[in-house]
Amino acid sequence: MSAANIFTMAILGSAFTCLGINICLTFMALRQHFADTCAANASQNTLDAPLVSVLVPCFNEQVVIGETLQHILRSRWASLEVIAINDGSIDDTLAIMRRVAQSDRRVRVINLVNEGKAQALNAGLLHASGDFILTVDADTVLEPDTIGHLMARLAPQMAAVSANILVYNRSSRLTRLQETEYVLLQNLERRCLAAFGAATVVPGACGLWRRSWISDCCGFSSRTVAEDQDLTLRVQARGARIGFAPKAYARTEAVCSLRGLVKQRTRWSLGLLQCLLQASGYTLGKRGMALVALLWMIKIIAPMMAALIDLACASALISLAIDPQLFPVAQNVTYCWLSFVLVDLLIASAALPMEPNASAHSVISLLVTRIFQRQLTAAAMTLAFRRLMGRRQLVWEVKHRTPIDLLAPLDR
Repeated sequence: MSAANIFTMAILGSAFTCLGINICLTFMALRQHFADTCAANASQNTLDAPLVSVLVPCFNEQVVIGETLQHILRSRWASLEVIAINDGSIDDTLAIMRRVAQSDRRVRVINLVNEGKAQALNAGLLHASGDFILTVDADTVLEPDTIGHLMARLAPQMAAVSANILVYNRSSRLTRLQETEYVLLQNLERRCLAAFGAATVVPGACGLWRRSWISDCCGFSSRTVAEDQDLTLRVQARGARIGFAPKAYARTEAVCSLRGLVKQRTRWSLGLLQCLLQASGYTLGKRGMALVALLWMIKIIAPMMAALIDLACASALISLAIDPQLFPVAQNVTYCWLSFVLVDLLIASAALPMEPNASAHSVISLLVTRIFQRQLTAAAMTLAFRRLMGRRQLVWEVKHRTPIDLLAPLDR
């Protein structure tokens, strides 16, 4: 067998593997979507509602923190306290927090020396009075019924519930690509895993936890740069189940620059790798071992293989330009790539009827988003591996923020 045939078969094998994984994920996500549609998921807003403690850790967030706190306070949830944690900010974040606290007694402010997000959350947890803990990032805005929908989905056997994260700054092509990724691709994965009562992460942007499970796991850990993912894996290693509330909308800020996006995804990939390596020290049951294996497959192996398929097609076309005799190989590889992309697009399109927030440009940009996401994930994972080997410590990142009050209304 010639080297060209071996190369083509390797590309075919990678394509079939990736498509097989995506088909399984999509089937389980559709199954969960139909179950959610049939089940009642009314928002709970009763007057005897249990107290929910909202933790908002901040570092240099003067541009957005005021509006973030105001949106939380507009919640229809009857029993609510907000604990805003300033982790050593050097701008006006603390002053803005205190002004909001003076105008609403439900808000308390904690001022810390800069210790990192995990320790900021743990400090807020010590001051929290509720049995239910909601973590909210400083650049995330909630809708009035978000907390009610989260509480309605939190079944007795669940440790936590993830919100439906959307994007509020859809002003550029890059942010609209991220919106498509959030609305369609990430939620597809969340729905799939929710069918098993599992999750890769309960996002720190907006996730509801039972306090008892956080305490059983000794709080948020600084061992990784992804404290939310680390805690998610630890509670599942203890047998807990995780849910997803598709109607609990929270809107976050998408990164506006390509450089910032690569840094963000590198941080996410590094946190994932750290969590998976840390998982070897957990006492995992069969369910925990299956989850860790699934994470390796869908978050690392499959994305890297998919990115290699794109690169193989590009390499074949470049080789054809250099040596026309390679036309048969380039033709076969290109056909494989086109088939892979079309089938992958059809699979991803299955997420469209599940998401009422999917707009026309989401449909149009889905193909570009899939190709862009594959390369971005591969690049971020490669950089994360390098950073993991270097053991370089990461701290809070200073980000350029878009003022929330200058944005379009949050109504769907």
